[in-house]
Amino acid sequence: MSLVTCKEFNNLSHDEQTWYIWNGAIHLHVREVYGYRVNLFYFNEFYIELWYSINENSIKKIKSFDNSALLVLTQNN
Repeated sequence: MSLVTCKEFNNLSHDEQTWYIWNGAIHLHVREVYGYRVNLFYFNEFYIELWYSINENSIKKIKSFDNSALLVLTQNN
C-alpha cells in the first residue's frame, strides 16, 4: 500500500478514501452528533473524520486534516 499525504487523500474518490481508511488507518474515537456517528482515524501523519448517517445507513462525508489543533474543535462540532 502506498502512503498518501493529506492533500492527496482529499483528492481521491470516495471509494479510494474508504479503501485507505479500512486498510491502514487507526481508529481513535467515535462520537454521535445530530444523527451521525463520527469516527476519527489516524493515517500517515494526518487525521480523518468519517461521518456516517445512522438513519440512512451510509457514509455522508469524509474529512481529513493534518493540524492536531483541529481535534479540539471537532469535539464540539
